[in-house]
Amino acid sequence: MIRTRIPYGKRTVTLTFKRGSSVCVCDISEAVGVKDKTRAIREAMLNPIGTPRLSEIAKGKKTAAIAISDFSRSTLDRDILPEVLRELNVGCIEASNITIIIGGGLHAKMKLREIRAKVGERIVRTVRVLQHDAKRNLEFLGKSKFGNEIWINRVMANADVKIALGDIVPHPYAGFSAGGKAVMPGLAGRDTIIQNHLMVKPDLNIGQMENNPVREEIDEAARMLDLDFIVNTVQNSKGMLLKVVAGDSIEAHREGVRVCANTYAIKVKTRPDVLVASAFPYDHDFYYASKPLENIRGILKEGSTVILVSPCKGGIGSKDLAYFLSRPTSESILDSIKQNPNRNLVTALVAYQIALVRERVDVVAYSQGLRARTLQKIGFKKSNNLQETVDAAIAAHGRSCETLILPHAATSMPVLVSG
Repeated sequence: MIRTRIPYGKRTVTLTFKRGSSVCVCDISEAVGVKDKTRAIREAMLNPIGTPRLSEIAKGKKTAAIAISDFSRSTLDRDILPEVLRELNVGCIEASNITIIIGGGLHAKMKLREIRAKVGERIVRTVRVLQHDAKRNLEFLGKSKFGNEIWINRVMANADVKIALGDIVPHPYAGFSAGGKAVMPGLAGRDTIIQNHLMVKPDLNIGQMENNPVREEIDEAARMLDLDFIVNTVQNSKGMLLKVVAGDSIEAHREGVRVCANTYAIKVKTRPDVLVASAFPYDHDFYYASKPLENIRGILKEGSTVILVSPCKGGIGSKDLAYFLSRPTSESILDSIKQNPNRNLVTALVAYQIALVRERVDVVAYSQGLRARTLQKIGFKKSNNLQETVDAAIAAHGRSCETLILPHAATSMPVLVSG
């Protein structure tokens, strides 16, 4: 017998397979983090890619604005900001002329204690910190090549030196996060954000940078803004710093993307008939536990079976998510946003990614926190016994069934390779 364990909340679930079964367990190999974060950040900033040093850019300038992400991103702002401020000071820009702008796009505003935790108490006391408002104080930069109006935070647009921080991870429709994404959609106007997000296409997969209109407009907006300098990090799934890149918003970002792709990619040789995906550690509710479904779209086989494994003690997690998933098709989800743009856009796009999966495969959820009736409403089936569900799926697909187990599907990027 072949035995394997996969995470299920705070415990694991054991699956057994008959010897000779075509089963592949694929997992990421965790890269080792750097020993000294401050040194890694400083070295990257002293050796930028595609730009002069930040202190050189700052010379002769009076004001600077720094875009950072909100609490939804794990950027090492507390570690990076002191180094950025030091470089600006070397370039003779005083702290009183520097503004840190928290770019959450359409996300909810952060509380003061969350801001202090993110940037550090000392910086809150010495540098002006603002939270971006996607409806107010915007500057029009022009139209993108796609015809969309680009409106960006006015303080950032009018600053002499423009800087953006970010953490690079695989992203379902922007390819990878960070780079110019800190300002678009991070510091963009509401209509600009909606227009950009609605350029998602059914054939866009996680980690895809080429032929990706969403990413193309992000990069174009950064150029239109004249974004001077970025500092981006790559961390492993445990939050250990692996790499820091600094400099040009495209050149430096792409170097970070290369490292990130090598870190999170799982090479899969064939499209599986049965795919078992654990949502650990994003498994509190279905809103977060659906992340594996975003990640696996590029390796799916039409008519296959996907078994999502997550306790989801918080249930579905979002009434809006349940609403959007009650729409019959992925296209109808996008239509509902176009008709009512005030509805939750971010949640709609999560639903859209899920709908793209359920339109191609049968999805079964092994989850104590999700009722069969709830799952039926969103187009899923319920499993009460994981082993029995897996055995039945393998039997249904016949003797040549290929089974793939992804113990960390929520934090990996499966990639189909030949040979």
